[in-house]
Parts: sequence; C-alpha cells; structure tokens
Amino acid sequence: MTSIEDQVLEREGPAAASVATAPCAAEAAPTGAEGAWTPNHPVNFRISIPLLVGRYYVTIVAGPERRNAARRRHERRRHPMITAGNLFFIAVLGSVVGLAALAALNLLTIHLFGQV
Repeated sequence: MTSIEDQVLEREGPAAASVATAPCAAEAAPTGAEGAWTPNHPVNFRISIPLLVGRYYVTIVAGPERRNAARRRHERRRHPMITAGNLFFIAVLGSVVGLAALAALNLLTIHLFGQV
C-alpha cells in the first residue's frame, strides 16, 4: 500500500512534490498546487471571535465529499474527532442551544397561556 504522499505524487506529478518540499510553501503554491483546492463550498462560514484571552476563530465548511477513502482515513488518523477541545466545544454549543430552546419555550408558554 502506498502512502498518501506517493499517491499525490503519482496523480499530480513533480510540481506537487515541490509544494511539500519548498522552504516557503506560499512561493511554490501558485505553480505546484494550482487548481488543487477551490474555496467554492455551498456552506462557507468563517467567524473570528474576540475574547478577553485572545481571538478565536470558528470555520464551518460543508459540501459534497470529494476526497477518496484513503485520504479520509489518513486525515481521520491525523485529526481525531474525540479530543478534549472538541468535547468541550460540543458541550458549550449544546448548552447554548438548549438554553435558547428553553427560553423560546418559556416565551411561547407565556404568550399562549399568559403570565404564570
């Protein structure tokens, strides 16, 4: 079984290898990776949130899957879903959504049945 890097080299040729080995990938990107990634996603949500301890960003990108199975497995090993940061984020997001739902339910109850 060949590695992901070997598969990219076979598919994209030596120009793609120059991107990975260049001292500054930004210099090699226009010639080596041209057309390899497009930012055209149906959902492309990016926000930077200023907090007291610094700025944090949230990015949600969604669309049809274009990666092959080998690349998905490779990326899943490099970036596992179950991490402390991900679990914390899901807990906070769930709490915010849950509190918003309770507040909406409370307002609806007051509107339908009057002040309780």
